Amino acid sequence: MRGRLNTATASRVDNSSRQALKARLIELQSEKTKLTEVLQQSKDADPEFLAELVRDTKAAKEAANRWTVSTDVYAVILSSDDV
Repeated sequence: MRGRLNTATASRVDNSSRQALKARLIELQSEKTKLTEVLQQSKDADPEFLAELVRDTKAAKEAANRWTVSTDVYAVILSSDDV
């Protein structure tokens, strides 16, 4: 496999059409990156995404409150003089 790759690489001619294709590839990759960023910004304003973010935030807050209440109860139990 490596031998065939080396042979193909060695026989490749770097002509002007190949260089133009390389330049076009770089240009298209740059455009794809920019469009991906625009898409991400649009996603941040998507109502479904925002609703999911609100649900996740509420769930995290409720979990934190459950944990905090549990530790407060245990602290009261452990600090009482009856124990």
